[in-house]
Amino acid sequence: MNIGQVAYFEGRLRARLVELREGLHDALFGSDAADQAFAAHLVDANFRKVTREAQEIDDIAAARRRMLLGQYGLCVQCDEPIDPKRLGVYPTAKRCLQCQRTYERSSGS
Repeated sequence: MNIGQVAYFEGRLRARLVELREGLHDALFGSDAADQAFAAHLVDANFRKVTREAQEIDDIAAARRRMLLGQYGLCVQCDEPIDPKRLGVYPTAKRCLQCQRTYERSSGS
């Protein structure tokens, strides 16, 4: 993967992280007590969504670490390059499509 591609995907990861942080901040820290109470209700009602978003933040951080280590775009299982089209759709992908399918079959995910 060339430097331009890494920069592009890093930009996508940063943009998604900002979106997640802003959405969470807006939901949790409204301007008054009623907003905060409503936000607390939303967090309770949408626990799965919050959990998914926290996992996505973790995935973004892990992808950024792989970038810093020069391992971004390489499958963590087989060490082969991940198709740039896959990274374009799913920039935090850590496995190539074949290894991901194998992982999902074996883990029941």
